[in-house]
Amino acid sequence: MQVGVVGAGIQGRACVSILVQDFTIDKIILVDIDENKLIRCKNKCFGAKIHTIVADANNIEDIIQALKGCSVCIDMLLPEYAVNIMKASLAVNANYINTAYDFPFWTNIVNGEPLYLDKQYREKGLTALLGCGDSPGLVNVFVKKYCDKLTGVESVKIYGAYNNENNGILQQWNPGWSIKQAYIDFITEPYIFRNGRFVKTEPFAEIEQREFLDYGVRKFALHSHEENYSVPYVIKKGIQNCEFKYEIDKYAAILYSCGFKKDKFIKVDNKEISVVDLLLHVISESDDYEYSNEKGIFDESEYSTLIYINGNDNIGSREFTIVLPPLYSNREYVWRKFGTLKIDVALPAIVGMKCLKTVSNGVILAENIAVDVFIQELNKYIEYKEIVLHDSRE
Repeated sequence: MQVGVVGAGIQGRACVSILVQDFTIDKIILVDIDENKLIRCKNKCFGAKIHTIVADANNIEDIIQALKGCSVCIDMLLPEYAVNIMKASLAVNANYINTAYDFPFWTNIVNGEPLYLDKQYREKGLTALLGCGDSPGLVNVFVKKYCDKLTGVESVKIYGAYNNENNGILQQWNPGWSIKQAYIDFITEPYIFRNGRFVKTEPFAEIEQREFLDYGVRKFALHSHEENYSVPYVIKKGIQNCEFKYEIDKYAAILYSCGFKKDKFIKVDNKEISVVDLLLHVISESDDYEYSNEKGIFDESEYSTLIYINGNDNIGSREFTIVLPPLYSNREYVWRKFGTLKIDVALPAIVGMKCLKTVSNGVILAENIAVDVFIQELNKYIEYKEIVLHDSRE
């Protein structure tokens, strides 16, 4: 099997590091606009099966040429490139997977419409699996696992936080993934599902201070995230409320409060440009820490997700509180097995690839994967178990 991986950043490299060990894969086509990233990835993964191609994701024809011969494409770029890469995958008759998505799919979901390109994928007997990373992805599968135990769902609340401070004084802002995408997510007006319908809120709305596991007291706010959309869209069961709250990042909050907002523009050389575009152009982004020594990697913080679900089953009302620890909890094992700890996004995408033969054609979401199939495939790579803090039935 020939697999295409578009994007040779941190997550793309982690994806290749896992795929290169898969004996069912004969060839990996790694695509990026930056030749240096391609070279670094190939050198790091020591894979004769890795073939690199320089291509621009803004150019669909470039991506089509790069993906020829691939049966599946794993898109590890930012959501803004998803539609181009989906179209290129369609053109070469390849299934498609990404780990994050936004428009036009969020608009489709809010309006109750079929997902963009769904018809085209169905007609070709192909599948496009959207949002199959960590969050969204792993989180959505486990939300579905517990919603499946209910006959009716009242609410799903999701909280995400790191166990320590990512950013010290005078250190480069490190939100844990792409600075660009992180800031866009923080300042995008989030839709949440409340009282049975989608409602738009302001960025950093409904700030809440609470104890989070053993991490201590943290501040959370409503956040623009895929779970807000996909959970009610797929789960249904009369769901009334669904929201995702993310720990407030002080750097993002300060920048937003200083006026770096989507609706603000300035003139540069007689051209109007967004202050957000200017900011993201000025802020440098580095992924060098993936190549740091082992001690540095093992000192990294951990991200966990806390999920509250309530509804009813055949007996009566029922509530769950679930913790999803990071996939890389057993750090030494993960490092030895994969050569990277950055598996939290890449591994679920690969697991999603393994599940493609069990799902329907068309454009689907992580909740459309059978939970038992996903968990079975995941446990072929690592032993993973959620922590049930509370089940009102037990």
